[in-house]
Amino acid sequence: MKSQKLKDAGKGAFPVYPLAAWSGFGVVDGNHTLEVHVEEGALQRLDPKSEGADHTHVLEKHRSKILEIADSKYQRGCVVSGNIIRVTVDDVAQAQRQNVSPGAATSGRTVSGPIGPLARRPQI
Repeated sequence: MKSQKLKDAGKGAFPVYPLAAWSGFGVVDGNHTLEVHVEEGALQRLDPKSEGADHTHVLEKHRSKILEIADSKYQRGCVVSGNIIRVTVDDVAQAQRQNVSPGAATSGRTVSGPIGPLARRPQI
């Protein structure tokens, strides 16, 4: 199994857009900062009882699983403009089919300091 490259930046989850269908959090790979944006449907698939809930709360609950999925996409080069890794409902479904367990891979890299939301945001 590949070692995990991304590390959680340690800041709280945040809504990505006004009236967000996406929530997100910051991550780092060495000195490279990125954001993980998680689709509302992906959070509902991870936590079916969360429909209509505060999605940042649901994201925090499943953060390690989301980080693992995002790291897998990152290592495959699935990063969009603005250093963003998008985790969709399909990504969660695939991870559930593969029965990926949170925290299974570690790289030994450390986070030098927490980051918050990056200044650049993509337009909808």
